[in-house]
Parts: sequence; C-alpha cells; structure tokens
Amino acid sequence: MQFQAICFDLDGTLLDSLADLAHCTNKILLKRGFPEHPVDAFRYFVGDGAKMLMTRVLPEEVRNESLIEECRQDFEEAYRDCWNEQTLPYEDIPELLDALTNLQQKLTVLSNKPHEFSLLAVKHFLPNWEFELVLGQRKGVPRKPDPAGMIEICEQLNRSQDHVKLFFLTEMNTTGNLDGSNSFIIKGRWRPKQVESLLKKYIREYVTCNNCRSPKTDMRKDNATRLYFLDCKVCNATRSVEAIKAGFRAVARGERRAARNAGNK
Repeated sequence: MQFQAICFDLDGTLLDSLADLAHCTNKILLKRGFPEHPVDAFRYFVGDGAKMLMTRVLPEEVRNESLIEECRQDFEEAYRDCWNEQTLPYEDIPELLDALTNLQQKLTVLSNKPHEFSLLAVKHFLPNWEFELVLGQRKGVPRKPDPAGMIEICEQLNRSQDHVKLFFLTEMNTTGNLDGSNSFIIKGRWRPKQVESLLKKYIREYVTCNNCRSPKTDMRKDNATRLYFLDCKVCNATRSVEAIKAGFRAVARGERRAARNAGNK
C-alpha cells in the first residue's frame, strides 16, 4: 500500500508538546485560584482545541461560557511565552519524515492547535522537511473530527468538495451536509483518527498516480463507458478508478470479526 500525500496531526503525533501545554494551562488555573492537574492528565484533556481544553480543566462547578472564553484567551496569550520550552519531535519522527520525503510523498498537517501556533511549531521543530500545507484551528472552520479541514486539503489536491463529501459519507455509512457556515455536519460521533484514516484512503484511491506517485492528477468520467479515470499530469499515465457507490463502505477488521462471531452463535 503506497501513499503520495500524508496528513499528520501535530500534537501527540509529530510533536510531544504535552509538558508545555500542561505548564501553560496550570499557570492559568493557578492565576485564578483553581487547582492544577498532573501532566499525565492532560493526555485526556488536549486534542480538541484550546476552548475544549479550558472546559475540561476548569472545575465543573464554576464552568460557564464567559469564564471558559476568558481562560482560552489567557491561555493563547500565555502560550506565546512557553510553546517551545519542553516540546520536541517524538523519537524516530525525523527518520520517518526523511523516509517519506525520499519516497516523494507530500507532507501535510491538520491540527486542532490554533493556526498561528501550528505554523510556528512546524517551522521551529520540523525545519528540515517541506510541508505542502499546514492548517491549524481557524475562525470559521470547525475543528476535527469535522472533516472541513480535510476537505480543504483535498481541494488543494484538485478534487471537488462534492466528491470528497460523498466519499466520506459513503465510507462512514451515514448522512450529512454543509451548513450555512460551510461546516460539514455528519450524523454520528467520529474520532479524529477515523477521519484522518479516510483522508489517506481517499488520496490513495482518487488522487495518487500509481505509476509515478504524483498527486498532480485529474479525474474524469468517460461518458461512453461510464467509467472514471485518473489522468496524471506528470507522466501522462491513466488508470481507472472505482465510482463511489452509495450504500457501500469499507468494513473494518473488528466489524468483520464481530459479524463472524455473531454468525457462529
């Protein structure tokens, strides 16, 4: 199985930033007279953006929208002074990025970390690798697991929003649509890693040239045969691709095992 473009999360995937996030957050809590949390506890607090981080660390009896927003603003201001004190790439990440670069695969980042800090972190901690696109949490763009950011990355790779949306909904076997603010509303609860896994599958099946592995491809439908083809702009290779079939989705290994066990009862 080969990929041309790889989309990484940032905190907890490429970078071990837990200590800095914990230190900064605990400073905010102490400032307001609230109890601190141990660093390990932040493994369960982080990952869904600064606002959700503040919601989780504040004592339940004092949580309200006004206090959460004040703490979020304080956090983002304080984080400017401590975002790079203890953060480091995880062990073996440099070797992984070297290997992917040697395979001519495009590197991208999609994070729930504020966009400004996502750009700073990639530039500061990962300066030796070229990232095609780095997107953090931005105003007006819903955070993961909403696939809006993933769709934006796919559009950068020259695929229509409707095609990406249909792929996600079909694979997830659910329903959803874009709302007035361009948020992709999907029925059900989905983890960020599930969305990232589907993005990788989409790129593999509908973006990458199998011959030269370039992402610079166009997809077209042959009206005579009703088949879809992927045309590479680099090597001029052409391959057919499966149409997205409503009602079909990839079945995970665990689901297959559960189905077999149910059948044996």
